[in-house]
Amino acid sequence: MNGKRFLTPKAEAIKLRKNKDGSTTLTGVDGTENKSALKLTYNVKTGQFRGTFKLYAVNAKLKRLKSYTVRVTGYMIQDLGFGTATLKNPKGGPWQVEILETVG
Repeated sequence: MNGKRFLTPKAEAIKLRKNKDGSTTLTGVDGTENKSALKLTYNVKTGQFRGTFKLYAVNAKLKRLKSYTVRVTGYMIQDLGFGTATLKNPKGGPWQVEILETVG
């Protein structure tokens, strides 16, 4: 399993749709389990996991959706994962990350 990915649901493409009345609606968020497009790899030998997910922000003035890539790193200790998430541009974090699902 060295270098294999964690099993995560398929990510949906999230978009901001402009309505005829001038309002906006997020599309692609209904019924999806992996809204943030989370991807994680795991190294069994070292116990390290790393990956990325998307962080979305809406600029209300320009009515645009912007996505940012957040990097995640950490280590698995038995069936629990502990790590941090950071955002490079714009600079943000670190935020605490926990994985609570069983590996394997």
